[in-house]
Amino acid sequence: MMNADGSRQINLTNNSASDQNPAWSVDGKFIYFTSYRDGNTEIYRMNADGTGQVNLTNSPQEDYWFRLSPDGSQIAITSCLEKCQTSESVWKTSIMNSDGTNQREVLDVASSVFWRP
Repeated sequence: MMNADGSRQINLTNNSASDQNPAWSVDGKFIYFTSYRDGNTEIYRMNADGTGQVNLTNSPQEDYWFRLSPDGSQIAITSCLEKCQTSESVWKTSIMNSDGTNQREVLDVASSVFWRP
């Protein structure tokens, strides 16, 4: 994290894994991101200062992409279930609450999700 002018750079995560795709919560309290630190791609949430990092998906599938709903209450997730690096890959798209609870499948395909207010 840093100021808009590039000053005060602060590293919020510190591990050897790839942490990427950060997204701020609507209220600015949290940052959501994907990480490979558990051996597969998962969705994490942390406090805006980098503390309190929590794995929200904690699943065997690769949770590659996510998008927060406009009101910040839900997250749409696109996950690969098997054969992820092949043309025979199997995908699903799910929705869960922004705290990681109540995950439910909405499509049995990969989908680019966009929310409408």
